[in-house]
Amino acid sequence: MIQLSKDLNQRFGKGFSDRNLRYMRRFFQFYKLGKISPELSWTHYKALLLVNDFKIRDGLEKEAIVKGWSHRELLLKAQAVLRKRDSVATAETDSEFSEDGDKGISRLKRPILGLLLTVSFKIFLRIWNAAFQI
Repeated sequence: MIQLSKDLNQRFGKGFSDRNLRYMRRFFQFYKLGKISPELSWTHYKALLLVNDFKIRDGLEKEAIVKGWSHRELLLKAQAVLRKRDSVATAETDSEFSEDGDKGISRLKRPILGLLLTVSFKIFLRIWNAAFQI
């Protein structure tokens, strides 16, 4: 993976760290050749990768598109869903992802460091499309 990271960085420029390649692999495992929405950026998809449950991830993805959530809003919603599922292991999570509205979003003063590590989603899609000749 480290050598692949070096090769891709030489060929396409920055954005192909070992960590980002792991995110890309996980992205492929979750989405395979499924529909990828151009309304969402790579950082949106990285936030969605936190959610293993397909139904919940799909619901968050659709809601993020409809409501125009930023990647930070989506990350907070995904984390809230995960906390809710962890606290009540036997209860099923419903489709309402926001309990307190967007009040918590406005209080966010600085970017989430984990989302600063991004790869140009357009480059990733170009590689993706070339690999699968879409």
